[in-house]
Amino acid sequence: MADYFVTTLAERLRENERRLETMADRALAGQQLLEQALETSGAGLRVLDRDLRCYWANLRWQEWFGGSSAQTGQAFELLNGESSPARQTLKDAQIRMTEMALENAGSAASELSQANRHGRVFQITTAPLRDLSGNVHRIVELAQDITQQKQTQAQMLRAGKLAAVGELAGQVAHEVNNPIAIVIAKINLLIADYGNVVPAEAAQELDKIADLTGRVARIAQGLLSYCRPSAALRAALDVREPIRKCFGTIEQPAQNRGVQIEDRLPESVPAIKGNANELEQVFLNLFLNALDAMPHGGRLTVSARGSPAAFPQGQGAFDMVVEDTGIGIPAGIRERIFEPFFSTKEEGRGTGLGLSICHGLVRSDGGEVLVETEPGRGTRFIVRLPIETAVTEEASYG
Repeated sequence: MADYFVTTLAERLRENERRLETMADRALAGQQLLEQALETSGAGLRVLDRDLRCYWANLRWQEWFGGSSAQTGQAFELLNGESSPARQTLKDAQIRMTEMALENAGSAASELSQANRHGRVFQITTAPLRDLSGNVHRIVELAQDITQQKQTQAQMLRAGKLAAVGELAGQVAHEVNNPIAIVIAKINLLIADYGNVVPAEAAQELDKIADLTGRVARIAQGLLSYCRPSAALRAALDVREPIRKCFGTIEQPAQNRGVQIEDRLPESVPAIKGNANELEQVFLNLFLNALDAMPHGGRLTVSARGSPAAFPQGQGAFDMVVEDTGIGIPAGIRERIFEPFFSTKEEGRGTGLGLSICHGLVRSDGGEVLVETEPGRGTRFIVRLPIETAVTEEASYG
């Protein structure tokens, strides 16, 4: 009888051990599945005890906030300091959602990939975990990288702002354009009819008035070019031709400033559809801005390349790249350079319409202007235009 009880007890113990092993395996598999799901989702997770010591953290959280870099130093202070969300949630048991921006010191900013001046932005959700008695015994924090979302929001805000400014500028320019045209015509008639009759001093004043009203007319026309699609005739062309015409215009000013011009345009390029005169205006403006950025000499490089981007209409893209070794564009004004009337030049040296007009003209061709810059190391403007699909052969000089 005793042997029977011993044997039965031993079997039950082994059965219980097998059940415990099965439960442990299931628990381990569940934990691994949870960790896998979190890693796949791209979220970071950590659990804190009542003393706000880390009880558990997944790999993503450790990668983001567990290192020894300056960024993780910032994160540690924000997540574990006296005013941290976890500490406040421990006190009042409230769920919190906060955003944490970590500075990315020393990185080059690019409109292509970096619209936000912060290195990375995280959304942290902090929530209490309660025990069976309803008391908070742990804190859980979920982190999500929302940098791309913030960049998209900033780009949409900037696009809306530029659209509003453009609409207002167009209305103002339209109201100004007609009366200015009449004033210019009347002044030219006065000069033609009475230029030899009136005193020389009066004739000089009329010339000044004609010059200044002409400047107002050019500004008004520039505003219209910015905010409305250009009506100029467009045809398939070799984009190197307007670029090389501009080289002749800036050759002497470049020599005077000690700036070396490097033509790295390829032997053949795809044809693009545009207006040669307008593209000449675009590149001349970019070249002159580059010279202004290199008052003590430097190098202006112009190149072209196929673009990995594609336009919504399915057209391929081609990039013309204008690069200087000048002073670069400070981060604080980078997002404003395409705004009408925004200028960093001295009073009287510019209207602040150059880049905004370039932006408008290229946009009329269905393209876009992008900028990459780093203060102290130069600026790269990329004029991206759609390839003319109706022309199959590459444009080249005959």
